Amino acid sequence: LTRTYRVTDDCGNQTDVSQKIYVDDTIPPVVDPMDDITGVQCVGDIPAPNTGLVNATDNCDENLDIIWVSDSGLSDACGGFLTRIYRVTDDCGNATEVSQKIYVDDTIPPVVDPLGDITGVQCVGDIPAPNTGLVNATDNCDENLDIIWLSDGQLSDACGGFLTRIYRVTDDCGNQTDVSQKIYVDDTIPPVVDPLDDITG
Repeated sequence: LTRTYRVTDDCGNQTDVSQKIYVDDTIPPVVDPMDDITGVQCVGDIPAPNTGLVNATDNCDENLDIIWVSDSGLSDACGGFLTRIYRVTDDCGNATEVSQKIYVDDTIPPVVDPLGDITGVQCVGDIPAPNTGLVNATDNCDENLDIIWLSDGQLSDACGGFLTRIYRVTDDCGNQTDVSQKIYVDDTIPPVVDPLDDITG
């Protein structure tokens, strides 16, 4: 801008003198560091970007433009972090970027419903085969759980005892829950004997 001064003597003679004042805002906004976000279990739980969390000031501009730029870097949904970047821009186009780390770590194992005991099995050969379809489980992050039969324990007594069958449920991040089921074997049926012919004479 041009600033003009006027000098006047007692007789009204005047002289103007000008001065140029150059304005050039080259200072970007100052942005406070952002706290990391921790304790996120699942990728789906990552909070949405929120420019309201960004605190910034500027030497000239009171109404700064704040935008979310990107989320990047999460290579493992089971444990790692992504970097979220915001950009703060003043009216003169000076910009400052600020980053925030968001840590993701799935540490919660699947929740498995208890399995009912199996009773009424008469013989060892009647013990039903393992059936993973009987296992009902849910997980905080994973909808497609891996369910396997792990083992059948030793039958304590073939005539009247039980074995413990164990299934294992694993989520995509390797968190596991085992569930057990008792299978009771109790042979209560006596032998069937054909009648014998009487002996006469």
